[in-house]
Parts: sequence; C-alpha cells; structure tokens
Amino acid sequence: MSSLKTNASKQNHNHTFYFITTNQLIMKKSYMLFTLLSGALFHLQAQITITRSDFGSVGDVLYYGNDTTVSNLSVGASGANKTWDFSKTVDANYYDTSVFVDPSTIAGAPAEANLALDGGEDGNETFFNINNNRVKTILPLGAFLLGNQQLTITNFPLNFGDDIKDSAFIKTQGKPEDLGYTNTPFDSIRIRVVIKSTSKADGWGSIITPVATHSALRVRSVVNTDFTIEGKLPFIGWSPLPRNPDGQQVLYAWFGKGKNFSLAEASLDTNGVIKSFRYQVDSIPRKPTTGLVNINRITPSISAYPNPANEKLVFDFTNVEGELEIFTITGQVISKQPISGPKVSVETQYLPAGIYFVKAKNKYGAATTLKFVVQH
Repeated sequence: MSSLKTNASKQNHNHTFYFITTNQLIMKKSYMLFTLLSGALFHLQAQITITRSDFGSVGDVLYYGNDTTVSNLSVGASGANKTWDFSKTVDANYYDTSVFVDPSTIAGAPAEANLALDGGEDGNETFFNINNNRVKTILPLGAFLLGNQQLTITNFPLNFGDDIKDSAFIKTQGKPEDLGYTNTPFDSIRIRVVIKSTSKADGWGSIITPVATHSALRVRSVVNTDFTIEGKLPFIGWSPLPRNPDGQQVLYAWFGKGKNFSLAEASLDTNGVIKSFRYQVDSIPRKPTTGLVNINRITPSISAYPNPANEKLVFDFTNVEGELEIFTITGQVISKQPISGPKVSVETQYLPAGIYFVKAKNKYGAATTLKFVVQH
C-alpha cells in the first residue's frame, strides 16, 4: 500500500510539476509577447506625424544657434528609430532670432502670402502661403519678375516615407543695368529660372543637439535650379549666354512636435559636405552693453568688381566685420566666409550663371546687401 501511495504521490507530483511548468511557460511566453507588443507600440508612438499645428503662427519666436565652421560632420543614416547625435560636433559661432508675423505689416509682401518669418532686417523675410494641407514658400523675386513663385515645403500631415515634389519658375526681362549687368553690348537681358524640389521624410528617431534631445522626423530635400540667360543685340536678336551647369542644393531638416519650424538644419555643398548647421535654442546669450551707439553713423557698405563676374569677384567693404554671406535669388545661402580685411576675393567660376546677393554687417548688427551677377 505504501508503495502504491508513493507511486501515486510521485505521479501526482509529476503532474503538478508539469502543470506548474506549463503555466510558467505560458506566462513567460505571454510576458515575452507583451514585451514585444509594448515595444511595437512604443516604436509606433515614436513615429511622429507633423501637422499644421506644428508649424508657426503669428507671434511665435524662433531662436537658432548657427555653426558655419563644421568639419567632418555627418548627417547620419536614414531609416526608422535612428539617433542623430550632434551634441559634441557642432558649436554655435553666432545666434539669430526670427518671429512669425502678419505679412500685411511688411512693405512689398507678395499678395499670396498669409504668413511671414521676419529675420529682423530689411529684406530678410521669408513669405509663406499655408493651410491645413500644405505650406508653400513664396520666392522673393521682386516686382519685375513673373511666373509661378510658390514652392511646396511640405504637405500636412507629414509621415515617415512621404514624398513631396514641386516646381516653380520665374522669368524677367529688362535693361542690363537693372539686372546687374554692366559694360555689355546687349540692349536687353532676359532670364528664366526653373526650380524643381524633391523631398522625402527619410528617417525618424531622436536628434541630440548641444542643448536638448528631441523626437524628430527628418526630411531630405534636393533643389535643382536651371538657369536660361539670353542677351539681345541690336539688329541680331536674342542669343544664349554661356553659363555653368545647373545648380543643385541639398538640405536636411529635422522637425518635432510643437516646435513651429525645423529643430535643426544641415546645408550641404555640391560635394555633399556639410557647410553649415543650425539648431533651435531656448534663448540667445546676451552680451552686456555699456552704452547706446548710433549705428546709423557707422553705416556698412559693399561694392564689387567686376560685375558681372566670370571666374573671380572682389568685394570692397566699409565699416564691415565678421563674415560675408552669399545667397541665391531664391534665398538659399551658398557660402559664408570670414571678412579678414577691407577686400575679400571670391571664386565664382564654380557658381552657375545667374543673380546672387551678398550680405554683411557692421559690429553693431546693421546689415547691407548687394546684388551681383555671375556670367560665364
């Protein structure tokens, strides 16, 4: 009897052990499944969506730290759940402030604009036409230019994997001196510019800047610009003017929820090397001042020769220091370099033919801008 009890006891014990083991296994698998599902839900939540409410409105202020001395900096990989760490690779060498304003408060604002980003200086405004479905930038082309001047920045909502494609064209015709051409045999110049923009939300994850870490959606944009420039000779008619191959610009931008504009931007040159990087900061460091200065008494000025330029252009500066900034007719900054004296020479042989602008400031922040032309 005792033997039977023992066997029965062993048998019941074995069943009990199997039952417990099976429950533990089920619980372990359930826990693993829960963990996987939780991880999946976490990743789904991390894939942020950018909507109209994440873009600025009138009164919103943006502060940026700008680094134009970057070297060996990489924009990082595309894809899901990435980390882009710029915390130790960028260091702001200047700061700027912009505020979203009603474009009706700015003289000469395009009629189509319903929002503007004011950089605090005359001519340093960006105009937008925005609604709940998309935002377009309105190219700052001046009253004498005609064409479709609006280029889509992004659509709403914007998700990982989305593509944004758009094009714009501008054209003008006028006297050579009005378009920046001097000492030319032509009695008239006409210019047509076709701009094609292709963007893709190519990554999501976390971006780490020197001041904060944010969940972000990254957008890679490629802008191709095709210039056609012609001159009209008396009794001959229109003839094409030689120019460099069409230009291409690449920009990476990181967007976050409720940040009103890009969290960070990296601008690349034609060789794919980052030439500038900027990132949002909460405020701008202020230097103490000891008194008031009438900056109008120290007015900055720029002159340039030869203009139009072919291979090289020389800038003469008065009451200017810091750095000069060269940008295209579409407002894209293509070069920044320090001002080391009253004259600065710039190689223009690698620039596509067209109209450009140079901007510089005096030590009090007052700025001046000059238009110049590259002609090959």
